[in-house]
Amino acid sequence: MAGELSALVWMADDLALHDFLLADRVQEWQAQGLSTLVASKDGREVLRVQMASHVLKSDLADRTGADLVHDARGRMAMSVAGQALVDAAPPSHAPLLLVTASRAAPQRFYTHTALGRSVHRLRAMGVPLRVRAACSNRQALAEVYNAAIDPAFADHIVVFVHDDVVIEDHFIGARLEEALQQFDLVGLAGSRQREPGQPAWPFPRRVGQWEHRERLLGCVGHDTTGRTGRGRKMRKVSHFGATRGPAQLLDGLLLAMRMQTLLDHPLRFDPALAFDFYDLDFCRRAEQAGLRPGVWPIAVTHLSAGDFDSPSWRRTYPVYLEKWGERPPEHTP
Repeated sequence: MAGELSALVWMADDLALHDFLLADRVQEWQAQGLSTLVASKDGREVLRVQMASHVLKSDLADRTGADLVHDARGRMAMSVAGQALVDAAPPSHAPLLLVTASRAAPQRFYTHTALGRSVHRLRAMGVPLRVRAACSNRQALAEVYNAAIDPAFADHIVVFVHDDVVIEDHFIGARLEEALQQFDLVGLAGSRQREPGQPAWPFPRRVGQWEHRERLLGCVGHDTTGRTGRGRKMRKVSHFGATRGPAQLLDGLLLAMRMQTLLDHPLRFDPALAFDFYDLDFCRRAEQAGLRPGVWPIAVTHLSAGDFDSPSWRRTYPVYLEKWGERPPEHTP
Protein backbone atom coordinates (compact mmCIF):
# COMPACT_ATOMS: atom_id res chain seq x y z
CA MET A 1 0.00 0.00 0.00
CA ALA A 2 1.67 3.16 -1.13
CA GLY A 3 1.80 5.83 1.54
CA GLU A 4 0.21 3.71 4.23
CA LEU A 5 1.52 0.65 6.04
CA SER A 6 0.02 -1.51 8.74
CA ALA A 7 2.60 -2.56 11.32
CA LEU A 8 3.22 -3.61 14.87
CA VAL A 9 5.00 -0.46 15.88
CA TRP A 10 5.36 -0.56 19.67
CA MET A 11 7.07 -3.89 20.26
CA ALA A 12 8.20 -3.87 23.89
CA ASP A 13 10.27 -7.03 23.37
CA ASP A 14 11.98 -5.74 20.23
CA LEU A 15 12.58 -2.09 21.02
CA ALA A 16 15.31 -0.74 23.24
CA LEU A 17 12.92 1.88 24.58
CA HIS A 18 10.29 0.30 26.85
CA ASP A 19 8.22 3.45 26.98
CA PHE A 20 5.03 2.70 28.85
CA LEU A 21 4.39 6.44 28.84
CA LEU A 22 3.51 6.07 25.17
CA ALA A 23 0.07 7.65 25.37
CA ASP A 24 1.50 10.73 27.05
CA ARG A 25 4.27 11.03 24.47
CA VAL A 26 2.04 10.56 21.44
CA GLN A 27 -0.45 13.16 22.61
CA GLU A 28 2.38 15.62 23.20
CA TRP A 29 4.00 14.99 19.83
CA GLN A 30 0.71 14.99 17.96
CA ALA A 31 -0.16 18.38 19.46
CA GLN A 32 3.14 19.69 18.08
CA GLY A 33 2.60 18.09 14.68
CA LEU A 34 5.66 15.88 15.14
CA SER A 35 6.31 12.35 14.05
CA THR A 36 6.53 9.70 16.72
CA LEU A 37 10.09 8.57 17.47
CA VAL A 38 10.87 5.05 18.62
CA ALA A 39 14.31 3.74 19.55
CA SER A 40 15.35 0.69 17.61
CA LYS A 41 17.13 -2.33 19.03
CA ASP A 42 20.68 -1.05 18.53
CA GLY A 43 19.75 2.28 20.09
CA ARG A 44 21.17 4.40 17.26
CA GLU A 45 18.32 4.30 14.81
CA VAL A 46 14.80 5.52 15.30
CA LEU A 47 11.61 4.68 13.49
CA ARG A 48 9.77 7.80 12.42
CA VAL A 49 6.05 7.27 12.00
CA GLN A 50 3.15 9.63 11.60
CA MET A 51 -0.03 8.28 13.11
CA ALA A 52 -2.80 7.88 10.53
CA SER A 53 -5.69 10.29 10.86
CA HIS A 54 -8.13 7.62 12.01
CA VAL A 55 -6.04 6.93 15.14
CA LEU A 56 -7.62 9.56 17.33
CA LYS A 57 -5.86 11.34 20.18
CA SER A 58 -8.91 10.80 22.33
CA ASP A 59 -8.53 7.05 21.86
CA LEU A 60 -4.93 7.20 22.99
CA ALA A 61 -5.87 9.39 25.92
CA ASP A 62 -8.32 6.75 27.09
CA ARG A 63 -5.74 3.98 26.94
CA THR A 64 -3.24 3.42 29.73
CA GLY A 65 0.43 2.90 28.95
CA ALA A 66 0.08 -0.61 30.38
CA ASP A 67 -2.62 -1.42 27.83
CA LEU A 68 -0.46 -0.17 25.01
CA VAL A 69 2.54 -2.21 26.08
CA HIS A 70 0.38 -5.29 26.52
CA ASP A 71 -1.15 -4.80 23.10
CA ALA A 72 2.24 -4.30 21.52
CA ARG A 73 3.36 -7.72 22.73
CA GLY A 74 0.35 -9.37 21.21
CA ARG A 75 -2.18 -7.82 18.93
CA MET A 76 -1.96 -4.04 18.58
CA ALA A 77 -1.47 -2.83 14.99
CA MET A 78 -1.45 0.82 13.95
CA SER A 79 -1.67 2.29 10.48
CA VAL A 80 1.26 4.56 9.78
CA ALA A 81 1.71 6.97 6.91
CA GLY A 82 5.17 6.19 5.59
CA GLN A 83 8.23 5.03 7.55
CA ALA A 84 11.96 5.63 7.35
CA LEU A 85 14.89 4.45 9.44
CA VAL A 86 17.46 7.18 10.08
CA ASP A 87 20.67 7.41 12.07
CA ALA A 88 20.07 9.48 15.15
CA ALA A 89 21.98 10.16 18.34
CA PRO A 90 20.17 11.01 21.56
CA PRO A 91 19.29 14.73 21.76
CA SER A 92 22.01 16.89 23.33
CA HIS A 93 21.73 17.67 27.02
CA ALA A 94 23.85 18.47 30.03
CA PRO A 95 25.93 15.52 31.22
CA LEU A 96 24.36 13.41 33.93
CA LEU A 97 25.81 12.46 37.28
CA LEU A 98 24.05 9.40 38.68
CA VAL A 99 24.44 9.10 42.45
CA THR A 100 23.44 5.94 44.26
CA ALA A 101 24.14 3.73 47.25
CA SER A 102 24.36 -0.02 46.87
CA ARG A 103 24.95 -3.06 49.03
CA ALA A 104 26.65 -4.66 46.02
CA ALA A 105 30.44 -4.92 46.04
CA PRO A 106 32.20 -2.60 43.56
CA GLN A 107 33.03 -5.44 41.16
CA ARG A 108 29.36 -6.49 41.08
CA PHE A 109 27.65 -3.11 40.78
CA TYR A 110 27.61 -2.96 36.96
CA THR A 111 26.72 -6.63 36.53
CA HIS A 112 24.31 -7.36 39.38
CA THR A 113 22.28 -4.20 39.98
CA ALA A 114 19.46 -2.83 37.85
CA LEU A 115 21.01 0.63 37.77
CA GLY A 116 24.49 -0.62 36.92
CA ARG A 117 23.16 -2.58 33.95
CA SER A 118 21.17 0.47 32.87
CA VAL A 119 24.37 2.54 32.88
CA HIS A 120 25.94 0.10 30.41
CA ARG A 121 23.00 0.51 28.03
CA LEU A 122 22.93 4.30 28.34
CA ARG A 123 26.65 4.60 27.68
CA ALA A 124 26.32 2.33 24.65
CA MET A 125 23.72 4.80 23.39
CA GLY A 126 26.20 7.64 23.74
CA VAL A 127 24.48 9.26 26.73
CA PRO A 128 27.06 11.41 28.56
CA LEU A 129 27.01 10.39 32.20
CA ARG A 130 29.18 9.83 35.23
CA VAL A 131 28.41 7.57 38.19
CA ARG A 132 29.14 7.96 41.88
CA ALA A 133 28.13 4.70 43.51
CA ALA A 134 28.77 4.05 47.20
CA CYS A 135 29.21 0.27 46.99
CA SER A 136 29.11 -2.14 49.94
CA ASN A 137 27.38 0.82 51.53
CA ARG A 138 26.62 1.15 55.25
CA GLN A 139 26.18 4.93 55.35
CA ALA A 140 22.88 6.77 55.54
CA LEU A 141 21.57 7.51 52.07
CA ALA A 142 21.61 11.23 52.90
CA GLU A 143 25.36 11.09 53.60
CA VAL A 144 26.04 9.42 50.26
CA TYR A 145 23.93 11.96 48.42
CA ASN A 146 25.41 14.98 50.21
CA ALA A 147 28.97 13.82 49.52
CA ALA A 148 28.24 13.93 45.78
CA ILE A 149 27.31 17.63 45.80
CA ASP A 150 30.52 18.90 44.24
CA PRO A 151 31.47 22.07 42.32
CA ALA A 152 33.51 19.87 39.98
CA PHE A 153 30.17 18.76 38.48
CA ALA A 154 28.56 22.20 38.38
CA ASP A 155 27.53 21.78 34.73
CA HIS A 156 25.89 18.39 35.34
CA ILE A 157 22.35 17.31 36.08
CA VAL A 158 22.63 15.26 39.26
CA VAL A 159 20.29 12.27 39.54
CA PHE A 160 19.87 10.74 42.99
CA VAL A 161 18.54 7.27 42.24
CA HIS A 162 18.08 3.88 43.91
CA ASP A 163 20.24 1.04 42.64
CA ASP A 164 17.18 -1.16 42.01
CA VAL A 165 15.85 1.14 39.29
CA VAL A 166 15.94 0.11 35.64
CA ILE A 167 16.20 3.21 33.44
CA GLU A 168 14.12 2.24 30.42
CA ASP A 169 14.19 5.66 28.74
CA HIS A 170 17.30 6.06 26.59
CA PHE A 171 16.47 9.75 26.25
CA ILE A 172 16.51 10.41 29.98
CA GLY A 173 18.92 13.30 29.54
CA ALA A 174 16.63 15.10 27.12
CA ARG A 175 13.64 14.39 29.35
CA LEU A 176 15.41 15.94 32.34
CA GLU A 177 16.43 18.97 30.29
CA GLU A 178 12.75 19.51 29.45
CA ALA A 179 11.70 18.95 33.05
CA LEU A 180 14.28 21.30 34.54
CA GLN A 181 13.04 24.11 32.34
CA GLN A 182 9.78 23.86 34.27
CA PHE A 183 10.88 22.74 37.74
CA ASP A 184 13.97 22.97 39.94
CA LEU A 185 13.59 19.53 41.54
CA VAL A 186 12.17 16.68 39.48
CA GLY A 187 10.74 13.30 40.46
CA LEU A 188 8.73 10.61 38.74
CA ALA A 189 5.80 10.36 41.15
CA GLY A 190 4.37 12.50 43.91
CA SER A 191 1.50 14.40 45.44
CA ARG A 192 0.23 17.81 44.48
CA GLN A 193 -0.63 18.70 48.07
CA ARG A 194 0.86 17.90 51.47
CA GLU A 195 -1.11 17.30 54.65
CA PRO A 196 0.32 17.93 58.16
CA GLY A 197 2.00 14.78 59.43
CA GLN A 198 1.48 12.97 56.14
CA PRO A 199 3.12 9.52 56.49
CA ALA A 200 4.00 8.95 52.81
CA TRP A 201 3.60 10.80 49.55
CA PRO A 202 0.62 8.67 48.29
CA PHE A 203 -1.02 8.32 51.71
CA PRO A 204 -2.23 11.59 53.29
CA ARG A 205 -3.50 10.13 56.57
CA ARG A 206 -2.34 6.56 57.06
CA VAL A 207 -0.34 3.97 55.14
CA GLY A 208 -2.55 2.09 52.69
CA GLN A 209 -5.25 4.77 52.51
CA TRP A 210 -4.62 6.31 49.11
CA GLU A 211 -4.84 9.95 48.22
CA HIS A 212 -7.51 10.96 45.68
CA ARG A 213 -6.22 10.29 42.18
CA GLU A 214 -6.57 13.91 41.05
CA ARG A 215 -4.05 14.92 43.69
CA LEU A 216 -1.45 12.31 42.68
CA LEU A 217 1.08 12.53 39.87
CA GLY A 218 3.30 10.18 37.94
CA CYS A 219 3.74 6.79 36.35
CA VAL A 220 6.30 4.16 37.43
CA GLY A 221 6.85 0.58 36.36
CA HIS A 222 7.12 -2.00 39.14
CA ASP A 223 8.55 -5.50 38.92
CA THR A 224 9.05 -7.49 42.12
CA THR A 225 8.84 -10.94 40.54
CA GLY A 226 12.58 -11.49 40.93
CA ARG A 227 12.76 -10.60 44.61
CA THR A 228 13.09 -13.20 47.33
CA GLY A 229 11.01 -13.15 50.48
CA ARG A 230 7.32 -13.09 51.24
CA GLY A 231 6.49 -9.70 49.76
CA ARG A 232 3.75 -9.37 47.16
CA LYS A 233 4.94 -10.26 43.66
CA MET A 234 3.79 -7.96 40.89
CA ARG A 235 4.78 -6.78 37.44
CA LYS A 236 2.80 -3.77 36.32
CA VAL A 237 2.85 -0.13 35.37
CA SER A 238 1.50 2.01 38.21
CA HIS A 239 -0.40 5.03 36.92
CA PHE A 240 -0.85 7.35 39.89
CA GLY A 241 -2.24 10.36 38.03
CA ALA A 242 -1.20 12.98 35.48
CA THR A 243 2.38 12.40 34.36
CA ARG A 244 3.58 15.96 34.85
CA GLY A 245 2.84 18.87 37.13
CA PRO A 246 3.95 20.77 40.25
CA ALA A 247 4.15 18.70 43.42
CA GLN A 248 4.75 19.27 47.11
CA LEU A 249 5.99 15.73 47.81
CA LEU A 250 8.06 13.44 45.56
CA ASP A 251 8.98 9.77 45.69
CA GLY A 252 12.69 9.38 46.37
CA LEU A 253 13.31 6.51 43.94
CA LEU A 254 14.67 9.19 41.56
CA LEU A 255 15.23 12.88 42.25
CA ALA A 256 17.02 15.15 39.79
CA MET A 257 18.34 18.73 39.91
CA ARG A 258 20.92 20.85 38.24
CA MET A 259 24.08 20.63 40.33
CA GLN A 260 24.45 24.41 40.13
CA THR A 261 21.05 24.80 41.79
CA LEU A 262 22.24 22.69 44.72
CA LEU A 263 25.45 24.70 44.94
CA ASP A 264 23.51 27.97 44.94
CA HIS A 265 21.16 26.96 47.77
CA PRO A 266 21.84 25.63 51.30
CA LEU A 267 19.87 22.51 50.47
CA ARG A 268 21.07 19.12 51.66
CA PHE A 269 19.63 15.76 52.68
CA ASP A 270 19.17 15.17 56.41
CA PRO A 271 21.34 12.27 57.72
CA ALA A 272 18.95 11.86 60.67
CA LEU A 273 16.47 10.47 58.13
CA ALA A 274 18.76 7.68 57.03
CA PHE A 275 16.67 5.72 54.53
CA ASP A 276 13.09 6.90 55.09
CA PHE A 277 11.41 10.31 54.86
CA TYR A 278 14.59 11.88 53.45
CA ASP A 279 12.70 12.52 50.22
CA LEU A 280 9.67 14.18 51.85
CA ASP A 281 11.97 16.29 54.01
CA PHE A 282 14.09 17.29 51.01
CA CYS A 283 11.00 18.42 49.08
CA ARG A 284 9.86 20.56 52.00
CA ARG A 285 13.28 22.13 52.38
CA ALA A 286 13.43 22.79 48.64
CA GLU A 287 10.08 24.55 48.88
CA GLN A 288 11.34 26.64 51.78
CA ALA A 289 14.32 27.64 49.62
CA GLY A 290 11.94 28.95 46.96
CA LEU A 291 12.50 26.05 44.56
CA ARG A 292 9.80 24.37 42.47
CA PRO A 293 9.39 20.58 42.80
CA GLY A 294 7.54 18.76 40.07
CA VAL A 295 6.85 15.42 38.36
CA TRP A 296 7.88 14.57 34.80
CA PRO A 297 7.34 11.47 32.64
CA ILE A 298 10.47 9.31 32.40
CA ALA A 299 10.13 5.57 31.89
CA VAL A 300 11.76 3.51 34.65
CA THR A 301 10.99 0.21 36.33
CA HIS A 302 11.47 -0.03 40.09
CA LEU A 303 12.29 -3.54 41.32
CA SER A 304 10.58 -2.76 44.61
CA ALA A 305 7.12 -1.83 45.81
CA GLY A 306 8.45 0.40 48.60
CA ASP A 307 8.94 -0.25 52.31
CA PHE A 308 6.13 1.80 53.81
CA ASP A 309 5.46 0.75 57.41
CA SER A 310 8.68 -1.28 57.73
CA PRO A 311 10.50 -1.33 61.12
CA SER A 312 12.96 1.28 59.83
CA TRP A 313 10.10 3.42 58.56
CA ARG A 314 8.31 3.24 61.92
CA ARG A 315 11.48 4.28 63.78
CA THR A 316 12.07 7.27 61.50
CA TYR A 317 8.52 8.59 61.31
CA PRO A 318 8.60 10.19 64.82
CA VAL A 319 11.96 11.79 64.00
CA TYR A 320 10.49 13.34 60.86
CA LEU A 321 7.37 14.55 62.69
CA GLU A 322 9.39 16.11 65.49
CA LYS A 323 11.61 17.95 63.02
CA TRP A 324 8.59 19.62 61.42
CA GLY A 325 6.61 20.09 64.64
CA GLU A 326 3.76 17.85 63.50
CA ARG A 327 1.71 14.98 64.83
CA PRO A 328 0.35 11.92 63.04
CA PRO A 329 -2.99 12.69 61.36
CA GLU A 330 -6.10 11.33 62.97
CA HIS A 331 -7.22 8.19 61.19
CA THR A 332 -10.34 8.39 59.10
CA PRO A 333 -12.61 5.40 58.46
